[in-house]
Amino acid sequence: FIANYSSAGFYVVSVSVSDGSTYSGHLWTLNVTNVNRVPYFNKTIPDMSWYQGRTYTMDSLDNYATDPDLEIDDSIFYDVYFVSEPSQIQAKINQVTHEVLFNSLPTFSGSEVVYFKVIDSLGAFNYSNNVILTVKPVITGAVSSTSTSTSGGGGGGGRVYEELCENYWYC
Repeated sequence: FIANYSSAGFYVVSVSVSDGSTYSGHLWTLNVTNVNRVPYFNKTIPDMSWYQGRTYTMDSLDNYATDPDLEIDDSIFYDVYFVSEPSQIQAKINQVTHEVLFNSLPTFSGSEVVYFKVIDSLGAFNYSNNVILTVKPVITGAVSSTSTSTSGGGGGGGRVYEELCENYWYC
């Protein structure tokens, strides 16, 4: 008998021997139990970015992780870890939908790195890839400007300064 993961249950095993004139036998009950399999991230979580002063909602972590034991009433939940502390970004995981809500401090713009942990109901766990969270600054005022200055004498030439920023509208 070679058991595999789907062989869980009780089995009666019998052994009988005979020397031709005498017979002997014995019965055993064999209990095959499943071992908890570790949940894992089956997809790479992409880097994310959003604008300063906004909230970003990431899709469900269930799109990136699984547990082979979910079909036998196991459940999973998630946690988030920031590589650097203290963090300028806050994260909250909805433990029902497994969506992640990110908020940054109002004046923060820049990048931070997080990773996620998937944990099953028996305590087995695994980690995701590192994910870069980028909060882009919101620039108000002129969208594009160009200024040219020239200086006289001694080989001075023209200097061109150009500032470009991305338009961002609050609706």
